[in-house]
Amino acid sequence: MKENRGFKQAVPVEEIIDRCLASSDVCDQRKGGDLRHLAMQVQDRWRGRFAIKGFNASGDLSLTMLCRLQVAGLVSRAGCICPHEQFRFALSIPHRYPLSLPGVRFVGEMPFCPHVVHRSFMPQMTGIPPELQEYLRLGEGYCCYLRSSQWSVDLSCNLALVVWQVSRLLTFDKLFGEMGSLNPSARDYALRLRDQGKTPLGRSLPYPAERPSAAGRESAGGASVMDADESCDAIEWVDHGTIRT
Repeated sequence: MKENRGFKQAVPVEEIIDRCLASSDVCDQRKGGDLRHLAMQVQDRWRGRFAIKGFNASGDLSLTMLCRLQVAGLVSRAGCICPHEQFRFALSIPHRYPLSLPGVRFVGEMPFCPHVVHRSFMPQMTGIPPELQEYLRLGEGYCCYLRSSQWSVDLSCNLALVVWQVSRLLTFDKLFGEMGSLNPSARDYALRLRDQGKTPLGRSLPYPAERPSAAGRESAGGASVMDADESCDAIEWVDHGTIRT
């Protein structure tokens, strides 16, 4: 499958940004500002490790961006867990963003990751929190990078932080035991690696540069919920102790 299939690669990110910023809709203006902030990381801290490959607009007025991410992660091939560094995902930006949470769905080769639905490692629905059940119903590739209750409409959450958080999940950065998981096999594998002192698998993306405030609307303190001291990943974290080999 070609990387740009179904995406309008002829429209550069700068044009998308300009269209959004010129809109009278405050949600479009926020999209434009966050896309500009994300594009800044591509040219600066994330150069060579993250790229925006194309855009596609859907009938519900949402915007989907195809992304390429280079971090140390894992995939499953022929029953073996193998290192992998090139991942592709679609970042969907809802029409009413940031009132609605952005979506992340991996395409191509699926990551072997506790936070990503993989059809070869589907969990039992019993005991899975309702929010995670919805990801399982959506199907393979969907990533739960943050609980919806933790998403904020202010600038403490933005598109660059979403991408940064995804990079942390793939590398098993700040890994804890989960009450529920989209891929229990990956969860147990990751916890064994952690107990052996082998996590993270590599460097996640550097924390993005500060998102400039817009007309003073940034939340007090400007801290991201994704960078809090306590774990704020998609799944509720509890310590289950050492996983048996």
